[in-house]
Amino acid sequence: MRPYLFAYLLLVPCFTACGEQEPDPAGSPDGGDADAATSCAADPGPAEADPELGLCAGEGWCFANPLPQPNLVTSLYATSPDDVWGAAGRAFHWNGAAWAGLEGDPHQVDRVIGTGPDDLWFGGSLIAHQLDGELTTYDVVPAEQSVFGMFRIADDQIWAVGTAGLALRWNGDSWQDKSMPTGADIASVWGRGPNDVWAIAAGSPAQPGTRLHWNGTQWQQSDGGAPCTFLRVWGSDTGRGWGRCRSGGLGYWNGDQFI
Repeated sequence: MRPYLFAYLLLVPCFTACGEQEPDPAGSPDGGDADAATSCAADPGPAEADPELGLCAGEGWCFANPLPQPNLVTSLYATSPDDVWGAAGRAFHWNGAAWAGLEGDPHQVDRVIGTGPDDLWFGGSLIAHQLDGELTTYDVVPAEQSVFGMFRIADDQIWAVGTAGLALRWNGDSWQDKSMPTGADIASVWGRGPNDVWAIAAGSPAQPGTRLHWNGTQWQQSDGGAPCTFLRVWGSDTGRGWGRCRSGGLGYWNGDQFI
């Protein structure tokens, strides 16, 4: 038998089963079994669920991996498990079920602090305040500079620090320039009151970060005894505090010296 005749014979049953149908006994003009014809249709398989999405970058594009976005997260602030804010060049929010961006997001945000879900401050190449759902931006950060750290002492005492000694203070009505006498990048700021604010310069492995203190009038440099290059600083109202080193270690200030 010729090979192509054998192949033809193999194809005929398939054609008969899915193509021509035997007429029904009543000679219906439709002919065939509707169920049999349906069974020959391609099976689409189970429907795939839409993937979980993160922030949307505009024009219909949204991040799917990694979630919620691919940039380095530089700040987090949370009021509850279903109310988490973060900053990574853009602000993002977790509501317990899905990720979303900041309404009116300026796309220039690296720091977020707050006093509750309806009172948030964002810092980066500008400063923004979201109060009761309304976002207000302040174009007070000089060109080529950026905010790295923020701290709130009171509603009229908020500090923002950053590039090349940048220091800005919110007095309840406006941001005031209180830049520091150093060209170092300021990584963190913390304070106990309007006359007692500490800031830490990021430094480098060759030059440990500078500590600076605001006494209500001016910044004073205080280098002595720093055990490492600090990136973050936190304290308490008893004169004690902690610094996080670039290496990942911690330095403890007991009120008189680092130990």
